[in-house]
Amino acid sequence: MSSSPPPTHLLLTGATGHIGFATLLHALTTTPHPIRLAVRDLPTAKRTILSNPTITALNLPPTRLSFAPVPDIAAPGAYTAALSTITHVIHIASPIPSAHLAASPADADAIFITPAVAGTLSLLESCNSTPSIQRVVLLSSVVATMPAQYWACMAPVPAGTVFTAASRTQPPPPPYRSLPQAYCASKVRALNAAEEWVKATRPAWGVVGVMPGWVIGRDMNKTDASGVQSGTNMQMLSVCLGAQNEQAKAGCAVHVADVARVCVGAAFEGEERVGCAEMGVVRGFMCGKPVVWQGAVDVVGREFAGEVEKGVLSVDGVQKTMEMPVDALETERVFGFEFQPWEEMVRSVVGHYVEVAGKA
Repeated sequence: MSSSPPPTHLLLTGATGHIGFATLLHALTTTPHPIRLAVRDLPTAKRTILSNPTITALNLPPTRLSFAPVPDIAAPGAYTAALSTITHVIHIASPIPSAHLAASPADADAIFITPAVAGTLSLLESCNSTPSIQRVVLLSSVVATMPAQYWACMAPVPAGTVFTAASRTQPPPPPYRSLPQAYCASKVRALNAAEEWVKATRPAWGVVGVMPGWVIGRDMNKTDASGVQSGTNMQMLSVCLGAQNEQAKAGCAVHVADVARVCVGAAFEGEERVGCAEMGVVRGFMCGKPVVWQGAVDVVGREFAGEVEKGVLSVDGVQKTMEMPVDALETERVFGFEFQPWEEMVRSVVGHYVEVAGKA
């Protein structure tokens, strides 16, 4: 008699962050599966997540959400204990530049490269020694698919070039000129290292890479104006507050809720849809729409005129856009939905800012 498969159990990393928390909410509200959160600081993470009004409103049973301490994600075997009984993994935890604004590019290896690369490989190795694992989803980025000078808008993308989930590049070599360049290098190195590991190890379970552009949308962990003005949301919000940004930004963005939806779908949708069973391959999914950053000002002028008149928002901001030819149509086809438009991303963040600014 064959044994029955283990009950589905998700391990999620990075749940205290912008994308991670959105992914947690989507998994809690669209699946019945128990979720274990791998967290660096157990007391702080439990307090932050369990006290969040969006979590308390769900009235979760005690067995639905649990926590596992992983203080150093780059340490060998860091995830081994946390993976006990786990069948599916969504790995989001990774450093971002906005969390290290005071750091020097000289510290890039310690801040970005080592946690991204060693953290990914440590997780994969631990998964490979966990018999219950069925699928692993890794959050990557569109920056892992193209030379860094294009995403940084330091050079035009050659005519006819289109970046897809199958595109790959090599990381810029150190020393790094800036923290964003180091971040780009960390994403390239982590994806390339994961693919090399998968090709060499050929695990019995599928590996999926989710590759978003700029991730924009309400951050449910932020409750004051300074918090709302942090992370990637500030890339858009600054122009709505009147910033004059002459340096262009790459014109590819995606709503945080859509990234969460793809991450959860990539973990739990059937093989006939996701198609990640091929040995030695990381199945990639791009996430993003073409956007014009200056269009955020148009949304503000049209839909938040009262706040502009009060001086809470501005229509005087300037932000140039560099077109970024990213093809995410395959992702929309596989998961059966269209990414939300730029206008909705703007409404989400600006509306949140207006809410918290009004309470200040």
